[in-house]
Amino acid sequence: MKIKNKFIRGIGVYFIVLGIMWLGLIITTLIPNHCIQKNMIQSALIIGKSQPFATCDGDKMNGIADNYADSIWLNVAWYMGKGNPFVSSVNTQYYDGEEQGQNIGLYQAVTDENTVANVDYTRYWHGTAGIIRILHLFTDVNGIRYLGFIVTLGLATILMMLLMKRGKDFQAIAFFLSLCAVKIWNIRLSMEYQPAFIIGFFICILYVLFEKKGNDVLLLLALISGQLIAFFDFLTTETVTILLPLILVVGLRATENRLGKRKANCRFLLAQGMAWFVAYGATIIFKWFLASIILSENKLLTAMESVQERVNGTVGFQGNGTSIAQIFAAPAANLTVLFGGEKRMEFMPLLSGIVFIVVYIMIFIIGSKKVAGEKKLAMGMLFGLGGLVILRYMVLSNHSYLHAFFTYRGLVSMLMAMMTMIVLNIKNITNITRQQGAEFYEKE
Repeated sequence: MKIKNKFIRGIGVYFIVLGIMWLGLIITTLIPNHCIQKNMIQSALIIGKSQPFATCDGDKMNGIADNYADSIWLNVAWYMGKGNPFVSSVNTQYYDGEEQGQNIGLYQAVTDENTVANVDYTRYWHGTAGIIRILHLFTDVNGIRYLGFIVTLGLATILMMLLMKRGKDFQAIAFFLSLCAVKIWNIRLSMEYQPAFIIGFFICILYVLFEKKGNDVLLLLALISGQLIAFFDFLTTETVTILLPLILVVGLRATENRLGKRKANCRFLLAQGMAWFVAYGATIIFKWFLASIILSENKLLTAMESVQERVNGTVGFQGNGTSIAQIFAAPAANLTVLFGGEKRMEFMPLLSGIVFIVVYIMIFIIGSKKVAGEKKLAMGMLFGLGGLVILRYMVLSNHSYLHAFFTYRGLVSMLMAMMTMIVLNIKNITNITRQQGAEFYEKE
């Protein structure tokens, strides 16, 4: 009966949240295009003066500004303001400029009302396009980029303050260092890079605030997290929204001797993963069905073709590479970018990446021998959670290889897992944080 009630509650929360998000998107389409046209034209001019993939830190791939993706975001946002709001919020499309290119296409779209969209993009919700429409009432693409960056830093600061309030200074430092390792400041370069981190850090704050209220609350948060990232993201670093919160919770509970038994924690992680994954997948599939019904076209087929390409396609992989080779090349490319590579495959950065993986494994093996009980269990949980980032790269190998210049930031979870394992091995940390944790709960 309890499981049945949880299921019904989850379904109810899912459709309420999805309904609110879609309604919000519809409302943004009601903003007349002429009200945002001036700033849209300014954005089109800014994008038009930039290279599609501009390097902003020498030739390092981790310093690339994805102006191409931002151009598409702006284009989709513009066409959402045309036609019936219920249709335009679902019939996401844009004009690609044909022979003239994407940048010219964006400029033509926002300056010529007769320009018709010619590219179907209904496979994503494009919820962020609604935010882009709202913000273009006040600013242009550069203003949105910096505003998103400021919001991200603000959420990260709040999260670190919450950790320090609970006496988890080491975990706050680990979080800060993880962000530095993936050069979090470079998300200011593109709107595309920001939704996953804004949502991820927001969910992390909620996990830290509510984890003491029990796993049922966290299960609903995992479900909502999956919905939010599917609705607002564009397939970038989506795993941040579930792995980072779980790593934080495992670290908190382990340092306060509240982790519990192995079996219960296995069920907890499995339930969290399933809730997030099912909500993520259902939200995307719901968009396909909704688009097919509203537009009287089969959007499922084109969407599935795109999914297949992201998983085992070989477009852009050394021209004639095999899908098997690409499965291993994808994580290698992301590790290369993490360590400052100027190409997807570069010997010294890749070697540094391999050393990082070896160190990660050794910290787990050696650290697990030096701790016992709940901390030993936590080591295994953290090792597994961090390792899922690599699995994501291998499953979505073509996408992860081609877009390593931004998907590499998903390694922030692996870095946080590694540093949390180190925290668990600091001498006397359990006693210190246990006392501080008790004081925190007494105050609460």
